[in-house]
Amino acid sequence: MGPSPQRSAAPLGWASLVDRAIVVCRAHWRPLLGLAAAWYGVYYILYAATSVPAVLHALTDPAAWSEPAPRNSGLWNWTVLLVGQLIPIGVDAGLVLMACGLLGGRPVSAAAASGGALRKAVVLVLTTILWLLGVALATLACLPALLLTIVPGLGGLLPLVLLLRWASRPHTRTPGRKWSIILLTPFGLLLYWAVRWSLWGPLVMLEGAGPRHALGRSSQLVAGRWFHVALVIGLVSGLLTIGAFLPLLVVPLVTGQTDVQRAWTDDRLIVHVVRIVLGLLAAAVLGPLAPITRTLLLVRLREEREGTDLAERVERLEATPAGVA
Repeated sequence: MGPSPQRSAAPLGWASLVDRAIVVCRAHWRPLLGLAAAWYGVYYILYAATSVPAVLHALTDPAAWSEPAPRNSGLWNWTVLLVGQLIPIGVDAGLVLMACGLLGGRPVSAAAASGGALRKAVVLVLTTILWLLGVALATLACLPALLLTIVPGLGGLLPLVLLLRWASRPHTRTPGRKWSIILLTPFGLLLYWAVRWSLWGPLVMLEGAGPRHALGRSSQLVAGRWFHVALVIGLVSGLLTIGAFLPLLVVPLVTGQTDVQRAWTDDRLIVHVVRIVLGLLAAAVLGPLAPITRTLLLVRLREEREGTDLAERVERLEATPAGVA
């Protein structure tokens, strides 16, 4: 067994936890970037396959760069779309294993992490489907609940008042008040359960949980710490959204277009290639942040609730190979 990880100090605040995730990404950017680039590279190779002949022709005839780029169609287009949905699941799973190794002082190679993700592929896909089904049901349940936000909820004003009282007066917190806030908040049920189920990925990879158990276990760990988890996930989502929109500013600079909207609807081959390159770079650079943050969240919540530190988790993972053998 490798060096045991140090025991954690007091639980990190939501901003400190995200900062810790960013530090991990910066300190180990090469292996993390390598894994993300390898997985997303598969998708972009498939996506760009129909454009390869046109690109080869443009290398000998520069005027061809201004011609419309070939587009995927038919069965190949559906195949690329399916792969595009599956790749992020595998990337997240592999990065969770790498994060666990880095935090535990036992680094896991990109190849070993990818192998662990592939071995869990069926469970990951089934859990994703179950999660999507739960989110869809929560969304449907929100539609009639929207009436509550208009009449008694005063368009969201009443739940805001109740939320402020919840934060300022802990002794008044009751299940009834909690559900009043949830039901009176627009799409509150969706937000509530999306956060409660947000840790299913690390639980599948690190504890070997099945689909139902992963969602139930995530809900159990997040219970009582919903706002903490929601703030962490919200901050990370905001950072990823900002990062994802940065290529929108780069494409006009590269293509010479002054109109951002026109630059992204431009179907010239040169613009198509630039979009692919920028998309791969953005996915590889931004990809590790979310799974590493969720892994840190899982570790912190387990420490708070169960007194389980990283050393115990790594030992159990070594004895019961749920991810990397």
